[in-house]
Amino acid sequence: MEYTVPDEVPNLVVFTQITTNEKSHDLGLIADFSGVPGRINHLAFFGLEVEDLLRGADILLEARTAIEYGPGQHGMGEQHYLYFREPGGMRIELNSDGSRSYVPDCEPVKWLPSQGSNTMYRNTSMPDSMTESFPPAPGPSFPEPAAMGGQESVAPASPNFFSKRVQG
Repeated sequence: MEYTVPDEVPNLVVFTQITTNEKSHDLGLIADFSGVPGRINHLAFFGLEVEDLLRGADILLEARTAIEYGPGQHGMGEQHYLYFREPGGMRIELNSDGSRSYVPDCEPVKWLPSQGSNTMYRNTSMPDSMTESFPPAPGPSFPEPAAMGGQESVAPASPNFFSKRVQG
């Protein structure tokens, strides 16, 4: 449905959303170059109304649980979001609403962070902690150009979004 690439590296797909129906996404895939298999960035729970998400924020705050990111609204999928960590360290997202597409075989939409892929209103930056996955891995896992030495990238939108490619 949609994917995002860094502003500085337009051929590096770092996140994509796929679906089997009209929803903005059922599954999100994020690039992880840690070398540790079986990691997950976050688990999401959908609520029908934005008020459900805001009620969740109130409950978290009353329980003295830190909110990692949000509440806000993603540009990708137009879903409202709120991220926090459960006591074991796994990131949890509460989300609601979102766009719908009834166009069969539509072309995926390319996003840049500067366009608001992470936060529609572009008034806040996503915290660096959001690139961490669970369980923790030694060293960087997010494909930052500096960490990659400018050598590796991921192919742009294609049937295999996350196939590695070495530029020569």
